[in-house]
Amino acid sequence: MENATPKIRITTILKIIGAVLSLCGLFWGIYEFRVSQQWQKGKLLLELIDSFEKNPQIDLVKEIVDYDERKIELSDTVILFQNEDLLQILKYYPIDDLENFTNEEMEIRDAFDNFFDFFGKLSSFEKAGVLKFDDLIYFHYWFDVLTNFNKYKSNVTSGDLQQILDDYIHKYEFYAIEYLLEKYKNQKAKGF
Repeated sequence: MENATPKIRITTILKIIGAVLSLCGLFWGIYEFRVSQQWQKGKLLLELIDSFEKNPQIDLVKEIVDYDERKIELSDTVILFQNEDLLQILKYYPIDDLENFTNEEMEIRDAFDNFFDFFGKLSSFEKAGVLKFDDLIYFHYWFDVLTNFNKYKSNVTSGDLQQILDDYIHKYEFYAIEYLLEKYKNQKAKGF
């Protein structure tokens, strides 16, 4: 470049500046894209949390899971729920043999189905890479409850609620919640 004319030097410098500015633009675009993705992920998570918190069937399950004994409101009655009731309500029966349940028990079973289906949505987003398991931290309490059901429902003496719950989830093919619970157990074993 020592022998180059001033015109060639200026042209070369302008090309270098142009290339640098183009690279800066590219990196800025990548940065803006990532910020936009984080924003969209946050928006999706807020929508999921909102639907989780505002669904009456999910609220019913959360009440049942959080309390050992409580009056719960069903569609046309109020019943006194106790942990022992889950032994019957969550018991596996073939689909064509569901007349073993009262209307109230069926309503509670439907609520549990809805609860588990919700986690199916989370699992779909996680498997598709839209969300990471770590993004689901808001729901870790529920994962902990479902993986330690006997601990949270400790006053049941006539059966193993964890086994009943696990059978219900598996035999009715709620594989998405099984997948999330397994991921939760593995991460908890590693200490998060």
